[in-house]
Amino acid sequence: MKEHEAIAILLVVVSITGCVGGITANQGNSTAVSNNETDIKYPREPESLSNETVRSFVRESEKSLRTEIILDGSQGQVQNIEISVNNITITADTGQGAFVHVEYMVGVREAGPSGAVTVSDTRYTANYYVTNETVWRATTTGIVRPGPDPRTNGTTVPTDDSVHRSVLST
Repeated sequence: MKEHEAIAILLVVVSITGCVGGITANQGNSTAVSNNETDIKYPREPESLSNETVRSFVRESEKSLRTEIILDGSQGQVQNIEISVNNITITADTGQGAFVHVEYMVGVREAGPSGAVTVSDTRYTANYYVTNETVWRATTTGIVRPGPDPRTNGTTVPTDDSVHRSVLST
């Protein structure tokens, strides 16, 4: 097969799979985003500490933070990010706050500066401690139970979009 034929076939395959132009899509528990940082949305801090509001806040916060970390660290063009939250466990802490354990998978498709496309899958564990005043977050690579304690090893997670970029950790 000649080089120009191989390139033509590759372009057809890429356009059929939807990887041209950084397509944005949301499907259930997974999120796919484009390389456009303005697509990142951060959730508001929950008004109450019910299981439902805390679970939703932590899920969306972790997706937003991990997406931004990937985009900020990219050396090329991120074509797709898939984040699938597999497990969220909430444990109340004496009525003062909620300890939340999150396990999730991240798939990234990136075109490097040379044009070579790489695909990676990584599992993460994040633990949050959510109170009425503050949210702390600690994370590690891999599925780790119980995982890092955000009260002693975490960083404060602001809930205002404008200051998220200054506190990202991996």
